[in-house]
Amino acid sequence: MKLPDEVVEKHLKIFTLLSLSDVSAVMEEHCKAPESRSAQHLLAKEVVTLIHGETKASRAFIQTQLLFRLDSDTMKFSAQEIIDAFDGDGRLIEVPKAELVGEMVSKVMRRVGAVKTRGEADNILRGGGVYYGQEGEKIHDLKASVQEDWLLDGCILLLRVGKGKYVIVRAV
Repeated sequence: MKLPDEVVEKHLKIFTLLSLSDVSAVMEEHCKAPESRSAQHLLAKEVVTLIHGETKASRAFIQTQLLFRLDSDTMKFSAQEIIDAFDGDGRLIEVPKAELVGEMVSKVMRRVGAVKTRGEADNILRGGGVYYGQEGEKIHDLKASVQEDWLLDGCILLLRVGKGKYVIVRAV
C-alpha cells in the first residue's frame, strides 16, 4: 500500500498475471484519483490471490476494508463474512449477548480489552473517539449502552476505539 505511484505500474506488470492492456486501464483510472490508491489495492489483491488463493485474498480484503475504512461504498459485509474473515484473529472476541446488549459502552470496552480502565474508556468517549458499526457511527454519550440494533445481523458489534484500536465482538 505504501508503494509509490511511480513504480506501481511496473510491479503490476511483474508480479501479476494481468494483461498489459488491463494494467494500462488500471493505471489510467488510478491517475484520475491517485489518493484512492486503487492500483496499489489491485496489486495487493492480485499478489495475495496468487500466493494464498482466492479465499485468503477475500478474507484479507474484508479485514482491510473494516480495519482501515478504505472505501465506505464497499463496507457492506454480512456478519458471517466478518466472522469468517476474522476467525482465529485476536480481534474477534466472543461475549454472551446478555452481557453485551444493554451494557454501558465503557464497560464493554474494558471487557473486550480495548481499554484497561473505566477512566481510560470515559476519556476516549468524552473525546469522541469511539465508533460502532460498519458506518462508523460516533458514540457521544458517556453513559451510552450497546443497543440491539448496533449488532450486525444480530450478532456482531464492530467497535473502533481511539486511533486504530478495532474490536469485533461476536454476541453468542
